[in-house]
Amino acid sequence: MINNGAKGQYIKRVAAKCSWNGILEACVPSFFTSSTCIAHSLVNKNHRKGDVFRCPKCGERHADLNAADTIANYLMLKPVLNAP
Repeated sequence: MINNGAKGQYIKRVAAKCSWNGILEACVPSFFTSSTCIAHSLVNKNHRKGDVFRCPKCGERHADLNAADTIANYLMLKPVLNAP
């Protein structure tokens, strides 16, 4: 539906459908989701090369799986105040 119509219309329809069915809705921004290590609070665009995400502490994994984990855990993320 996104390809055939406006993204704003799609978002409105989904919001209305969720509201009608009593489902809670959370909008998650997609900025840096595939270049963020949620385990170590590292955000670096250089960690992603194509389909591979490399965290210097965790190792390698698929970038899309990393982005999905970031989105799934978005509401539980906390900002790092004293970043080195």
